[in-house]
Amino acid sequence: MLFRSMSLCLDAFLPKRCAGCETPIRRDALCPPCAGSLLPGDEGACPQCGAQDLERGSDAPSGRCGPCLTRPPSFLRARGAYAYGGALSNGIRRWKSRPEPTLSQTMCDLFQRSSWSPSSKASPSKVLLVPPDPRRLRARGFHPAGLLARAMARRLALPVDPFAVRANASYPISRGQSREQRRERLRGVFRVESDAVRDQRILLVDDVMTTGATVETIARDCLRSGASSVEVVVLARAPR
Repeated sequence: MLFRSMSLCLDAFLPKRCAGCETPIRRDALCPPCAGSLLPGDEGACPQCGAQDLERGSDAPSGRCGPCLTRPPSFLRARGAYAYGGALSNGIRRWKSRPEPTLSQTMCDLFQRSSWSPSSKASPSKVLLVPPDPRRLRARGFHPAGLLARAMARRLALPVDPFAVRANASYPISRGQSREQRRERLRGVFRVESDAVRDQRILLVDDVMTTGATVETIARDCLRSGASSVEVVVLARAPR
């Protein structure tokens, strides 16, 4: 409600702009060309980790990808609401690096309107979020994953627990590293409250998923703390 009210007030004084290309628009989150560039996150995706191979197309085989076969992730399933790229990636970068109140509502609306739905194998009982990096939280003044988690919790009518997972320290720099290297550097970064996850079917929310090392680390810690299952959903999943 807060972000929608802020958006309405700003629209009264400033022209609304497309989240992807900043073209002036009257309504919606994206202009028609940018909206047409959105690609559902399940197209050509591995059924477990959600990694997309866009060259395979929507008629891709249903089998899991090689990394999931050789080292299955701890989470039940991961999926992006959309593929990361094009107009959406432009909007996310603006949202996270040049914070604008209207973009928070835009991204939450896109997340809620996506065709993503929970796995039929384990309907979630609680929503958790990837905790903020303390340095980035201070710089931005808001936490993208937290806003998205609350939006998805409203859509599914589920409770959200923002404190079940905490970051013990700032995330280590991982640009250019492999998934295994990122997993190793994330050891000990997160702390899971056992009482908050025990016997719960967790839906873990983040904004962008690239290698999946962060959500894999948290999912593993949640299961070790007694969670029944962990499913992951993100706004955007980077294609393979």
